[in-house]
Amino acid sequence: MKKYYIFSINKEFYKVYKENPTILFKTLFNLYSLKLKHASNGLRVYNQLCNTINKQVIENYLETKSKTNVIDNSILEINTSCLILLTKNRIPKKIVNLVYYESPLFVVDFENKNYFWLKKDKVRI
Repeated sequence: MKKYYIFSINKEFYKVYKENPTILFKTLFNLYSLKLKHASNGLRVYNQLCNTINKQVIENYLETKSKTNVIDNSILEINTSCLILLTKNRIPKKIVNLVYYESPLFVVDFENKNYFWLKKDKVRI
């Protein structure tokens, strides 16, 4: 099963990283891998880089109303820090609706070191 984290990226940082997502991935991976004793510094960096997730907007896009949702045999957990998608298959087509979200979304699979922007013109499914 693959585990994707979907982050809402601050628009100013999007301008910096949109052409070089590898640096953004490395930054998020470093935050993901931080030891607990460094968590407060990591949280400060994370809060500058990422926006909180607007749960109500996400629920409207996906037409759902619960914290954990089953979408095309995949599970989507909606948190204020990020979305977490667990899937055995490809990313569900319904996730494509998130391209219209209020800020750019960056999709990361930390385990397989895979990452991409969720874009209107280049949705990877």
